[in-house]
Amino acid sequence: MRLPVFLLLASIVPSGCMFAQTVQADSTAPDTLLRSAAASFYAGEYLRVVDLLQPSFRSPRTPEANYFLGASFAALNDPSNAVRYLRMAVDSSASDIAFRFQFARSLGALGAVQEAREQYSRILARDSLFLPAIFNLGTLCFDGHDYPAAAGLFIRAVRCNPRDYLSYYNLAASLVNMGKPDSAMPFLRASLALNLRYMPSLGLLGSLYYKRKEYEDAGRMYGMMAARDSTNADTWARWGNCMEKLRNERWALHCFLNAAKYDTANSTYYARAAQSYFELQSFDSAAAFYMRAASLDEENPVLFLNAGFAYARMDSLEAALDAFHRSYAASHTEKLGLLFSQIGGIYYKQKRFERARQSYLKAIEFDPGNVRAFFFLAYSQDEVRDFKGAASSYARFLKKGGGDPEQSDLVPYARKRLRELSLRK
Repeated sequence: MRLPVFLLLASIVPSGCMFAQTVQADSTAPDTLLRSAAASFYAGEYLRVVDLLQPSFRSPRTPEANYFLGASFAALNDPSNAVRYLRMAVDSSASDIAFRFQFARSLGALGAVQEAREQYSRILARDSLFLPAIFNLGTLCFDGHDYPAAAGLFIRAVRCNPRDYLSYYNLAASLVNMGKPDSAMPFLRASLALNLRYMPSLGLLGSLYYKRKEYEDAGRMYGMMAARDSTNADTWARWGNCMEKLRNERWALHCFLNAAKYDTANSTYYARAAQSYFELQSFDSAAAFYMRAASLDEENPVLFLNAGFAYARMDSLEAALDAFHRSYAASHTEKLGLLFSQIGGIYYKQKRFERARQSYLKAIEFDPGNVRAFFFLAYSQDEVRDFKGAASSYARFLKKGGGDPEQSDLVPYARKRLRELSLRK
């Protein structure tokens, strides 16, 4: 994550550039222009600095003039011109750390990352404790995925300044990206001890707790985040995930409803709220939220499928069938076995056995391992007087599931009916 860097335009002053008073002199004289530009720079009037120094400076610019002009362009988000003039300042006054620091920052903003890193390294070669350069160089290393180098620099930063919560966070993030999450956690706690309101530290620590399955601690982090920014949908969703893992479905529902409230275009949040309603056996609300999620993601067959489950639990069989058929229209092959099994179940409940028979045949075609589908296929075939087919399906059911405890509720009937059908021959 890219972090804010220190704004030193007003706090780092090049040597020889402090002016005690406004000089009343010829406005075209270089000294007068420089003094006026300096006063404007420290007043934050960067466009005026550019107006004074870029077109009107008649003699060769001093390093100070190029610094003020370059730093003003940097403040105006014009890194190309900033680099141009700051390079002149550095070339003319190579020992001035303030010039080189601003030059390095502008190089980074321009995207000249390698040269920016070289400039920061040159600063640190002269002053190894210059914290802004340590921090910014660490940030460039992090952004370039050079996490070991970034970690080393942020360790230097916190050793120099133990109250630097940003460097503690960046150090932890570097360690996480190096595959050392356990090593990162103490630094995140240190960051939060210094600034409990810093959201990235809360979020990263929460995610690490979650990965360790320490859901209560993870939820505590996300709860603090929600207290500080109550409109962040992602935070609410992450908190809801923790509550779901802790089987606190009511609070999970509260979290997912808030997530959906603050991001009304995200189908996942509606689906998670729907699942919480389902677990709480509020099937009407579950169905409504699954259908709302499906309206936002019509190519996701699982949403229609789950809506169908909820409708079926309410015995709203026609609504369930409609949802299942819409799931079929959007479905991929790997879901079709389950889908046709559910459609068959609805027709079975409605005693529409020919439709049920057709659906169970499809279910088995796509998922031959669906043992129960063989039983209900057999029963449906029996009801439409396809006795030969029914006998074959009962036999296949008993072969696949006769010794399975999960099928024990169906096995006695299947055996009895298979014997009866055998006698019909």
